[in-house]
Amino acid sequence: MEKTVTNSESEKQKNGSVVPLRSCANSLTKTAQAMVQRWANITEFLTACNPSTQMKYVGNELSAFADTKATLNDISLAYGKGCAKAWVIPQLYDLCEFCGCSAKMTDAQMQEVATIISLEFHYLKVSELLVFFRLMKCGKYGKFYGAVDPMLIMGALNQYVKEDRGKYIAKLEKIKEEQKREEEKKIPHYYRHEWEELHKNDKADGQNEVEG
Repeated sequence: MEKTVTNSESEKQKNGSVVPLRSCANSLTKTAQAMVQRWANITEFLTACNPSTQMKYVGNELSAFADTKATLNDISLAYGKGCAKAWVIPQLYDLCEFCGCSAKMTDAQMQEVATIISLEFHYLKVSELLVFFRLMKCGKYGKFYGAVDPMLIMGALNQYVKEDRGKYIAKLEKIKEEQKREEEKKIPHYYRHEWEELHKNDKADGQNEVEG
């Protein structure tokens, strides 16, 4: 049975001083649980994972696709409905300011683009989107002509998901497989079964080591 929220509890949640009740639900992913433990509320998360963190993955893009990274869906689970959108908006605003176009997106356009991204691309990791927005700044997906075009942004994101994201993930998986083969070579044949049993849950356990 869902817990009833008192007025005082509700007010505290609005002020961001306590963890949202949904963060305590048994249905949370391990990643979402770890997010709440690391960043108590959405304000802390937005501060920690602001647009400047796009530079964190320069020359280190593969790390953005690690299993332990939080997705937009994890943001919603951890902090509540609309919080994934709240993270996307500063990224869009930062892109608009960077491009230097005189005609920016209107508030309504920015709200709608953020909503579409948070819903249609909810499976993307925050780190993957940080890489995307940096690549946009690098001009990889074209440029704006006089005005920031929401359709160009959405087209670029679709291209990123269909092409570049897949390449990064495939490269990361290849590296993992090579590392696994190298580790297996070091294990005596008669110990291999025990080694496989020991490491079969490595991926699931890694979900507790959440990163933004």
